[in-house]
Amino acid sequence: MSIVSIKPTVSRKPNWSKIFRGERITLTCEIQGGGGTEWTYEWRPNTGNSTTSSEYRINYAHSAANKPRASVTVKDTIIPAGGSVALNCSVDIGEGWKIYWFRHSHPTDRNISTTEPGGVFIVSNEGVYSCRGGRGGRGDPVFYTETSNEVTLWKSVSIKPTVTLKSNWSEIFRGETVTLRCEINEGEGVWWWAYEWRTTNRNSPVSIELKVNAADRDTFSCRGRGYYKFTQWTNYSLTVSANKPATKLTASDTIIPAGGSVTLTCSVSGSDGWKFDLLRRETESHTDQFIRTNDPDGVFIVSDEGVYSCRGGRGDPVFYTETSDEVTVSSPFNSLFPAILIVGPVVGIVLIILFILLILLWRCRRSKDLSSSGLNQPESINPDPGATQNDGSVFSSLLPGDSSPDETIQLSQTSGNDSAERIPQPAEDSENANVDQGK
Repeated sequence: MSIVSIKPTVSRKPNWSKIFRGERITLTCEIQGGGGTEWTYEWRPNTGNSTTSSEYRINYAHSAANKPRASVTVKDTIIPAGGSVALNCSVDIGEGWKIYWFRHSHPTDRNISTTEPGGVFIVSNEGVYSCRGGRGGRGDPVFYTETSNEVTLWKSVSIKPTVTLKSNWSEIFRGETVTLRCEINEGEGVWWWAYEWRTTNRNSPVSIELKVNAADRDTFSCRGRGYYKFTQWTNYSLTVSANKPATKLTASDTIIPAGGSVTLTCSVSGSDGWKFDLLRRETESHTDQFIRTNDPDGVFIVSDEGVYSCRGGRGDPVFYTETSDEVTVSSPFNSLFPAILIVGPVVGIVLIILFILLILLWRCRRSKDLSSSGLNQPESINPDPGATQNDGSVFSSLLPGDSSPDETIQLSQTSGNDSAERIPQPAEDSENANVDQGK
């Protein structure tokens, strides 16, 4: 056997630019221009047995490249009602890949389609999709890439949920907390729905109910979501009144009868759903005390006097109305007490003045009475030789040489001059005097 200078040619099938570890390839050995000689081929692998065939199949194990991964992309994850979306799967390394599509079906993924390179897949059904690439085959096992990321497609259905105001109040006020409820009555093959809210300023958590603080011109939207299906959005506009409502307190009477009571009624005009607080102060200096009623008519029966007012409250947390005007309720005695406090001191002062005047009048009258008594009664001659007429004394005296020893002399002061007035005695005394003189 002689050795010739020609060399065989070794080629690879498939002739991909990138071979990955674990991928099977076929090597072919050929001699060009052998002059009609029939050649046999000898392979010398690093491991394993040699063969005399012109082809040699191996599982490629010397590449440092890791297994490639597929990637799936989509422009819109919501399939419109009656429409479809396009999924795209690609393997960024290598060529010759076929694309295998999977749609999640619990508990395993199910292969639903195989597409040629390019990887565009049109779908109209909701679900979770993924893909992977594969090449090889035709007697050899297919080499697969890593499975791609998952993409969830939601299908939009034509039904709409119903949005209602849970409290069903006729009027809502700014700052009040209210609850909105979203419900779906139709099935669409879904036995359980989650609800997604969208407000003017933000997206809210998934819940069948939404608590909101009422503000001007608020609009809320809700849709259902269940088993990869979306309903249409339902919009709800909340009409809000700007001002707090006013409360009115009326009384059946403001005077509590002895042993009885009066009726106070608290009301809010033009709205409903209120529970009422009655506020009571015993006096202006006392603090308010609360009396709560759950009756919507706001009727209170009270038997204690005081200053009363009221307010309405509803919701959670409680939203309060403006406090009403005050109503003063009093008992019969207490209603006269302020007048007594004013009139009493005045009457007391008048009585004191009258008492003083009566005393002065009595003393004056007594003095006059004493003076009158002194003029009608005789008194002895003043033994004091220094007494004068200016003393104003009244006395009786028998003077020497007087015609009658019984004649009474009165000295009085008249117009600043002293004068003596002789007071004649009774007639029988005069006759007695004349008899004496006849003797």
